[in-house]
Amino acid sequence: MVRDRYPSYIYLTFAAIINFVIAVLHIVVPFNGMIDYIYIGTNKFALLEMQRSPLPESTNLLLALVFAVFGMYCLSGAEMMRPLPGLNPVLWFIGGLFTLRGLIIVPRLLGFGTNEQLPAVHFSISILA
Repeated sequence: MVRDRYPSYIYLTFAAIINFVIAVLHIVVPFNGMIDYIYIGTNKFALLEMQRSPLPESTNLLLALVFAVFGMYCLSGAEMMRPLPGLNPVLWFIGGLFTLRGLIIVPRLLGFGTNEQLPAVHFSISILA
């Protein structure tokens, strides 16, 4: 069994738990309404919620589904469930997405001492938000 030789199953199990927690949060936030949208920093969704648009709920439901699928692929990679189709390339894709998302913090740290927001940060946040 691969699990005995490589400790990567621990990391994949941890990643699966994190993905499932994020999925649950994407389901819970729309039920709490506008205040939670403002708290987590998605003011545009708060405005849409105030206008009774179905977009915030549908977007959060879609994202919850995506994160749940990511979690299932992580569990599959950790050999806690049967291998899912395209396991290796999908795990690389998920890892790449999270790496790119994590790199957004670099421009924020570079502009930490200033009051201005760097254009790269504003651009990347508007794409991924």
